[in-house]
Amino acid sequence: MTDPGSADARAGVSSFACRWEGTALRNVSGRNETKARRGKPEGDDELELAGYFPVEGRRVRLRPVKQEDLESFVRWDNDDEIVKWSGKKFEGLGDARDWYFNGKGSRVTMAIETLSGELIGEVELLNISWRLHTGEVRIVIGEKNLWDLGLGQEALTLFIDGIFRALPLKKVFLRVNKDNKRAIKCYTKCGFKRRGIVKLSPRYGVPSLLLMDIAAEDVARRVSQGPLG
Repeated sequence: MTDPGSADARAGVSSFACRWEGTALRNVSGRNETKARRGKPEGDDELELAGYFPVEGRRVRLRPVKQEDLESFVRWDNDDEIVKWSGKKFEGLGDARDWYFNGKGSRVTMAIETLSGELIGEVELLNISWRLHTGEVRIVIGEKNLWDLGLGQEALTLFIDGIFRALPLKKVFLRVNKDNKRAIKCYTKCGFKRRGIVKLSPRYGVPSLLLMDIAAEDVARRVSQGPLG
């Protein structure tokens, strides 16, 4: 299961991609939490998520990205079937290294692995707007033999739960190829709702995208009722 997080697609729908405003977030725990949730966080530290990630579910674990993950990320990024749905993200290993390790404070990325330690994908939050309290999520399950097993749904649910607990966001949105029925089914099960169609210029070479989002209050309500089936 993949989603269309390509750089080209992101460039074509910039009106929906909330602008990163250049301020990173301190750990919003303890006495800092109330202040952070009222508005734009202060400080210039990297996004601190200790206490929220790594996190483990029934079958998958989310953990910070390691240097040794990059080879798999680039391999997935060169797979034609994955690129069809996710778009092309990197030009090579150096580009991937810059994305994951030189983007201080601008995004949250977690590697997805099985409980036995096999790397199977990644999930990330980007295009964060502290002013609007929104961010964009993208997820890729790169090991295609593990598609359609519900691992992406579990990973995304864990990630969204953690993000809303850790950061002062009100909504998280995503954009998905309108023909990617596998991904849309997954996102719907995770609680995302359809909000409209984003029509791209033909020069981007991708079909129209479905815009979906999920609200923090809906996630809190769902968590209080127990996990999704």
